[in-house]
Amino acid sequence: MSERLLYSNLTVRENLSLPLVFKGVEKATRDEAVDKALYERRLTGVANKFPRYLSEDEEKPVLEINTRFWCDFPELESFLESLVNDKSFRTCLSLFQREMFLNVSKDLGNIVTDFEEKDYEGAIRLLEESVDRLALRMVFAPFIEFPSVRVLEVLLLVMRNYRDLFKYKDKVDGGVLVESWQRIKVDLESLADSFKELS
Repeated sequence: MSERLLYSNLTVRENLSLPLVFKGVEKATRDEAVDKALYERRLTGVANKFPRYLSEDEEKPVLEINTRFWCDFPELESFLESLVNDKSFRTCLSLFQREMFLNVSKDLGNIVTDFEEKDYEGAIRLLEESVDRLALRMVFAPFIEFPSVRVLEVLLLVMRNYRDLFKYKDKVDGGVLVESWQRIKVDLESLADSFKELS
């Protein structure tokens, strides 16, 4: 396989995780694999960068890691090749998207419950899983017209923002999150309804 290019609207971490997400590798295991690969190349600082912000010295080794991951977990590559070569194969994508969006909707409901029960780690884990699912959905954008790439980018941005808000809540004024919770809760519930409608 030739060098696998990075998706411009996904972070380095999201790009490297794609074949592992598709393979069904557990979140902790895929994060460990990505972290280890970046650490070995002294690239830990680029995990949350978008490809367009990589320097030339960063881009080449990131591309090499990306290509290796796609070779180590070839199922996604095979699936994409089938989509390109067999139009009838694409009929499964609507079902794939439906199940993905229903899972994200369910996770968003569980995030609200986890947060109210002060299970912040559980809420963060579910948000990270949802971000990874949406990143994977971006790969199929050329084959599914609805929702548009722009809508997916916005949804992904919103999910990343909530993930980061929860993840780094201890580094900001803790009261802000508590005071804002009712509004955040309404936002998350609306987002859950949106994903259900999109499915």
